[in-house]
Amino acid sequence: MKIKNMLLLGLMILIALTSGCSRNAAPTVVYDYDIQEATVLIDEVEWLSAWLQTQDVILRSDAEKLIARFNEVLSYAGKNIITIAMTDGADWENSSLETLSLGNSYIHPTIYHEGVYVVSATEERTCETSEDTGECTTHFSTLVIRKEYSGSDDKLKDWYLEYIFTKRSHDGDWKFVSYNGIYNVEANLALKESFWEINY
Repeated sequence: MKIKNMLLLGLMILIALTSGCSRNAAPTVVYDYDIQEATVLIDEVEWLSAWLQTQDVILRSDAEKLIARFNEVLSYAGKNIITIAMTDGADWENSSLETLSLGNSYIHPTIYHEGVYVVSATEERTCETSEDTGECTTHFSTLVIRKEYSGSDDKLKDWYLEYIFTKRSHDGDWKFVSYNGIYNVEANLALKESFWEINY
């Protein structure tokens, strides 16, 4: 009986807590984020990713600088981007290798490849307001930037990749948290003319 009573009490507490959370939950509003602004947010890392795929080798010292630049925008993803682009990602762990071989049968489709475009950018914003002032006291936003392939290559049919960013204040900076979708695919894509007109 004691065990049943304890279980019943625990269940009542859980219901009370979840009910309280439901009553106090701030509404989430979905906005269409400006696609041009969203593209600017990822443009440099997209170009650098495309550039990386045009190289046969890279010096470790240059790779480390590139990782640092990727991380400025994508928080932690720099090393993964480099190792995925390498012929053998395990070579990164061999510190005696100063020259690293790049290129394999997979590519990372970027907006600088033919047929790849940013197709949507959506912000989900949650804001709890003060009953006294009506001002936002807790702010949380998630931004999803989606790119897709619209060409005729069957290997890339239905391919997409999303960048997911968050921020915790109205005037804060977007922080990359993860990808959603397929990062790389076994295919070949030509670069757009615009790739050769830019140099980050």
